[in-house]
Amino acid sequence: MAGLGSEVCGPCRAGAPLVSDEEAGRLGAEVPLWRVLEVEGIKRLERDFNFPDFTRALLFTDAVGALAEKFGHHPRLVTEWGRVKVTFWTHKISGLHRNDYVMAAKTDELYGRSGVEDVMTRKHSAKTVSERAQTPAARIAAVEYFKAKLDYESTPFDLKERIDAKDVFVLDVRDAKSYSDEHIPGAVNIPLEELSKSCSILPKDKTIVTYCWNLTCHLSTTAALELAEKGFKVQELAGGIREWKKNGLAVDRK
Repeated sequence: MAGLGSEVCGPCRAGAPLVSDEEAGRLGAEVPLWRVLEVEGIKRLERDFNFPDFTRALLFTDAVGALAEKFGHHPRLVTEWGRVKVTFWTHKISGLHRNDYVMAAKTDELYGRSGVEDVMTRKHSAKTVSERAQTPAARIAAVEYFKAKLDYESTPFDLKERIDAKDVFVLDVRDAKSYSDEHIPGAVNIPLEELSKSCSILPKDKTIVTYCWNLTCHLSTTAALELAEKGFKVQELAGGIREWKKNGLAVDRK
């Protein structure tokens, strides 16, 4: 049966009922890692997400922000080294609505897709990065990584040439509003959350180049991984649309 994470946030107007204690118990069972706390008489839903470094915490913050924009329900985000605190409540009714639990479930799914939970469970038993880098296996892995980086990343000017030659499919995985505001000419918009059910419209005979906002956004990386696993030829635009514009390349507005 589909869970909370598959739901879409419903409309919530001032005066809408708060979740009852009974309903909160049922909904809370689907997001067991979230805690309910009360601040100045207002109940809120909160969870801390742990990361091995600041960069990944920042990437996750950016991804949660994109998720909130897509569904029109925004949390309080506090980002620090190795941790992001996410707090949901519905301002219009000064408390908790079903939408808050829906967004909590979606945020859990986003965290799960990032693979960080698995990384964190291995963190304390693994060697340090500096120790691993000194081993022959690590040096071989580094060579393979940077070879792959050249193969699977596209620069803005390289992508522009390939768009002009019509031998590439450009995929914008941001939300629809961001795409409408500005996008790379010729790009098709499929938000990351809708990608799995839209693969049938993607070409198998062309390389698909994914992009999102910038270097700190990992939506396009997640999309590229999903497509590669499904057998598509795929690359990622380094630096996203921000790098594209920094290089003086034009964008379209819908």
